[in-house]
Amino acid sequence: MQKFILACALIFSGTCISAQTGTTKADPRVSDHFGQEKIELWQNSNDSIEYYNFIASHVFELYSQEYIDAVNPANIKTINLSDSEIEALQTDISQFNIFSSTIPWKTSENQWYKVVGTNLYLLIHNEEYINKKFNSVK
Repeated sequence: MQKFILACALIFSGTCISAQTGTTKADPRVSDHFGQEKIELWQNSNDSIEYYNFIASHVFELYSQEYIDAVNPANIKTINLSDSEIEALQTDISQFNIFSSTIPWKTSENQWYKVVGTNLYLLIHNEEYINKKFNSVK
């Protein structure tokens, strides 16, 4: 449970906003996926960068086997992730790049995945949840 709380704290501190210039800096996971050219295009409107930064940190949650045993969610699928993705999930969740992973995002429903070879489970939130949460913190 302490690891989960620490992971949440890292997630919430992961959004990169530059207070000095008033412009939003793209999370490295966002710029790695979309490229610098797209980021520069988005600099005219910080909304896109803020939204994708938010998705990078909030579209998924990580749970242990103990939690899954307690809540027993339905329709858990398995997913194979690369060694580097698993390492990021296990050591520094802010380095896990959901955009470049092989996890499909079904925007209409939440999805549960068991990460093969670990005792980790990912909850991928649906688009409606993400949009409501994004708008509530804006």
